[in-house]
Amino acid sequence: MKKFFITVLMLNVIVVFGQQKFFTLQQCIDTALKNNLLINQGIYRLEYSELDWKQSKLNKLPNINAHNQHSNNQGRSIDPSTNAYVAQRFSSANYSLNGEVILFQGLTLSNLVRQRSMDYEAAKMDLQQQKDNITIHVILAYLQMMNTEDMLIQLQSQSDLSQKQVERLNILNDKGAIAPAVLYDVQGQLANDQVAIINTKNALGNLRIALCRLMGIPYEKDMEFKREISGAILNEYNGNTQAAYETALNNFAKVKAAEYRRRSAEEAIKVAKGSLFPTLKFGTGFYSNYSTASQGKYFNQLNNNISSAFALTLHVPVFNSFRVRKDIKKAKIDLKDYTLQKTAVKTELQQDIEEAYNNVTGAFERYEALLQQFNYLSLSFKAAEAKFNVGQGTSIDYLIVKNNLDKAAINLISAKYDYLLRVKIYEYYQGITYQ
Repeated sequence: MKKFFITVLMLNVIVVFGQQKFFTLQQCIDTALKNNLLINQGIYRLEYSELDWKQSKLNKLPNINAHNQHSNNQGRSIDPSTNAYVAQRFSSANYSLNGEVILFQGLTLSNLVRQRSMDYEAAKMDLQQQKDNITIHVILAYLQMMNTEDMLIQLQSQSDLSQKQVERLNILNDKGAIAPAVLYDVQGQLANDQVAIINTKNALGNLRIALCRLMGIPYEKDMEFKREISGAILNEYNGNTQAAYETALNNFAKVKAAEYRRRSAEEAIKVAKGSLFPTLKFGTGFYSNYSTASQGKYFNQLNNNISSAFALTLHVPVFNSFRVRKDIKKAKIDLKDYTLQKTAVKTELQQDIEEAYNNVTGAFERYEALLQQFNYLSLSFKAAEAKFNVGQGTSIDYLIVKNNLDKAAINLISAKYDYLLRVKIYEYYQGITYQ
């Protein structure tokens, strides 16, 4: 019974810890980085690249191999122990241990190590770029969700105001103090508010699902996300695009990856040129054999038949169908290609930064204009509401002013989050993904 209760307790602990319901923005980012398929595939590619790099260094070590051959001979055969012909059935065995090391190969091995090192660094930058991309996508999705939540709060507030007016006008209508059309107008506005709430709730649900998709976790309706955006009035973002571009050149993973690939292409040319030079190898071997045709015992024969050899092998390339020349030309073309790619990445980065900052400036100007519009319409609505409540204004006039204010409030929320999104995108190019 005691074991049963311990098991149940452990299962409950597993369930509790296995079903996280509350997420901060940082937890969303961490979860996405852990579960995202593209990032995990990037990790595997990095591991492959690291193995290639390590192997290129190990290629400098000697190759050592052992060999054993056992034969059954009959008829007229050579006895390996005496190297003489015998006409009898016998068994024989040959043993050898060989080693070989490259002394010189046109520096091909050293250049290959540097090339693989550059490939490995490029793979690291590719992985970092993928992580940065996922991080900014999570941040943008989180902000869009917060934006929709704020819109929902605003719509509910608008609906509550319409509901209070309907309740007030119902009383006046029952007393015959107003025309029924006045009540119907406001009831229609209440219905419009409720439809807007339904649509926004649906949009919010879709945004939550999209965020969970980025995080790589199942969606559950009772999930909660911490609000990380204050309701304070936003300040203008002051940036310097030239300074941002220079920072991005040093920090942006995509630029670093392009540079590493260009340097790898430089080393590839050296590797290809190495095949033009002679290759000098040193080899050694130890040998022994045994034969039943000999009268000696097994271990005595092995000991007596030990031999060794040492050799220096020089391989000089004379003519190889211009294969080496072709490889060198292809390597030079690759270098031109990667150099062009790096230039394109830098140009595109500069354009993206200028565009991002232009969007930041435009978004803030739009936010300021809509904030001013909202303030003016708030004053206008207060006056219209006061007149309507004392019967001096028509329902049409009241609803026009209210709808204008409601629209301005929604537009202001949208402008606020659009500005925050634009700032995050601009900071992303400087390597600032989350603060």
